[in-house]
Amino acid sequence: MLFRSAEKLSSLRLGDTFAADLHELRSDFRRYEAARDERHWEAFLKTRQRLEKALEQQSLTATSGAEAATLASLRVNLDEYASTSQRVHDLLRNGANRSMLAADIATLGDQAADMAADTRNLISQRQATLERTMGMARGRLAWLAKLVLATLVITAAMATLVAVMVWRGMVRPMEQRLLDHEAVMRRSEKLASLGVLAAGVAHEIRNPLAAIKARLFIQERRLPPGSPAIEDAKIIDHEIRRLEHIVRTVLDLDR
Repeated sequence: MLFRSAEKLSSLRLGDTFAADLHELRSDFRRYEAARDERHWEAFLKTRQRLEKALEQQSLTATSGAEAATLASLRVNLDEYASTSQRVHDLLRNGANRSMLAADIATLGDQAADMAADTRNLISQRQATLERTMGMARGRLAWLAKLVLATLVITAAMATLVAVMVWRGMVRPMEQRLLDHEAVMRRSEKLASLGVLAAGVAHEIRNPLAAIKARLFIQERRLPPGSPAIEDAKIIDHEIRRLEHIVRTVLDLDR
């Protein structure tokens, strides 16, 4: 039972991490669209591969038809988003202007919204599954507590020697296991809340970082060669990357 609960908790954290990676995918593409720098496109491709791998892992942990359907919808929407992004990338490389990309950019927004909605549904479904599992575990623990109490009542009527033998050989170890199980369940609930909080904080930090970095790349392209401001821009870019590394470290700890 504890193994299944730990598996559900791990599945919920995977859902949160997928949401963070989805946000990073969109940020990578926005940076590429703004700066038209192939480094951002390469980062986009790496993030997409990570998302595809995460989807494969989560497909193995689906516990209901609704979860399986949500995961299938996510995979379809991710493939469509990747296809549209590739088309925009090719057009940008061929010198297309923004008016030529308007329809595709709008499509990307709709596809990203669909993926975000699917991700929220997946997290909600798995939270509900985890809560049901914990509720069942609490019910079983309550039943065990009643069984222990009944055992104590019965053993109280026995001879002192027999009562001592039963207490030492059966009741005390069972009581300790019950306490251990309760401690594990409490710690699992705290870890789940901490994981959701860490992912949420990371998302909120990434939003302004993405905007700052995109604006910085645009400004860098406008600076004349040899300008002292270029060095300042490099320092700012270094600090942004350091913050992004800290955010990634937080998400890695959450995993």
